[in-house]
Amino acid sequence: MNLSDLWLSIDPGTHAMGVVLWQGERPGRWSHWQWPQNTPVEDRLAGAIKAMNGLLMEHPVISAIACEWPAAAQPYRQSPELQTLVRRLRQWARLKSIRWHSYNPSTVRAAVRLRGVRTGDPKQDICWGVAALYPQLKVDSMPQDVVDAVAVGHCHLGKLIEERCCT
Repeated sequence: MNLSDLWLSIDPGTHAMGVVLWQGERPGRWSHWQWPQNTPVEDRLAGAIKAMNGLLMEHPVISAIACEWPAAAQPYRQSPELQTLVRRLRQWARLKSIRWHSYNPSTVRAAVRLRGVRTGDPKQDICWGVAALYPQLKVDSMPQDVVDAVAVGHCHLGKLIEERCCT
């Protein structure tokens, strides 16, 4: 991936999903998609794919997607619907020839967590870290899913830079 490419970071969810469009190292436009609680699961999954198709129509040169993988370290918290959504998004990306990258939630948190600061609330740690790294984003006015998607994107950038330095 070239650092000037357009790419996406995603915090997946079956009721709400955050997506951030990146231009290289800079987060840009973001989207927050929500589905009502009583919407059937298949309709929510189809809605997520439809929203991704819409985004790809607006930006046909998306080169990669970075996505948080659902709570792999905590099997008791895994949602079958969420795992299905992530698998479908990955299949969709493969069909569109978009590179797919998955990150464990603990890896994402570690990438943005401020050193020496622990609130005891992982979501608050992510908010503070993202706010410090990207002050232009006005994190206080963003939905948590979008803040999490920024964290996923920052984690992905760190991995890209690490690969470039080590190869």
